[in-house]
Amino acid sequence: MSSSDGFGFEPHVVLGLPAAVHQPGRIPKKALIEQAASQPTDAALITRTIASTSVEAVLRAENVKVPSYADDQRRIHDIAVFRVVLSEAASSGDMTRLVELLHRSMPRPLILFLTSPRDGELLSLALTHINLGDPDRAASVIDRSVVVPLTSIIPGALRLDKLNRSDLWTLYRDLIRVAAANGHPASASLSAEEVLELRGQLAFLESELAVVTRNAKREKSQAGRISLNTRARNLRQQIETVAGSLYSPAAPH
Repeated sequence: MSSSDGFGFEPHVVLGLPAAVHQPGRIPKKALIEQAASQPTDAALITRTIASTSVEAVLRAENVKVPSYADDQRRIHDIAVFRVVLSEAASSGDMTRLVELLHRSMPRPLILFLTSPRDGELLSLALTHINLGDPDRAASVIDRSVVVPLTSIIPGALRLDKLNRSDLWTLYRDLIRVAAANGHPASASLSAEEVLELRGQLAFLESELAVVTRNAKREKSQAGRISLNTRARNLRQQIETVAGSLYSPAAPH
């Protein structure tokens, strides 16, 4: 299902936002360029790849009943929820750069929903801290990030009332933890960083397996095929081990 087919992937539905918090408003492309693009090439990318942008909600301590958070690297009094509809011209590389620009463009975490003609409905999240090199403290540095297809996440898993609500930073980290495990983390003790690390390992192993499997089909010699098939078998075992550490036993993956 896409957002055009129904509302299952609408941000307020995915996050379980109350009506008072869900207040969408269009963001003009010019304003987005002024906020996120420091180079002409990035301004051109935003112009070319974005069809529309809206702020769907702003999660504040008072409207979601979750305390603010502050430490030496963060001042989190609110978390914006953006929705970006990508144009047909947006490539995979364009989307990667655009996501980076948007997460870096503000000094607080961002919940970013993407609608891509090529990749469908996506959720982008990033662990960030304030860019101390910015004299205005108006931008962030990305520590780790993830983009997850919403179709891979169990429905209802990302509702705010199901996450750790100790404070806004803990809430956001828990959102990452659950989303990056497709809604089924193997353990409540896994941190957001650990889940992201496991997801990265899994993606690397699956990519390597695809290459080895393809090469095995093309290999002419029997000895070469045996070697590649043995490598593929080992990779599948590693994938099973990492997936078992990332996802709960009942999780589809």
